[in-house]
Amino acid sequence: MVRCFIGILIPEEIKPKIIELQNFLSNFVKAKFVERENLHLCFSFLGEKNEKEIENVKEKLNEIGKNFESFEVKVKGIKLIPSQSFVRVIALNVFDEKGISE
Repeated sequence: MVRCFIGILIPEEIKPKIIELQNFLSNFVKAKFVERENLHLCFSFLGEKNEKEIENVKEKLNEIGKNFESFEVKVKGIKLIPSQSFVRVIALNVFDEKGISE
């Protein structure tokens, strides 16, 4: 079983700003931050999946990817997941061009 999610890697030119934010937050929060080479935009967390399930997801994503167009997002603020009172993940709050939060 493997922990899986659907996401994309962050462009290299954006990573320095994220690392700068991680360094700032490390002054206030004891946490494990995502390594530079693993920074990503997560669309959906799938949970634990076996090899057969992973292959099925890959096939479906490859089919979807044939019609995929590029997109832009904007970052504004930080999101605490699952809540402010119980933080497991500190994420950037990402919006699409219509202002809809991801």
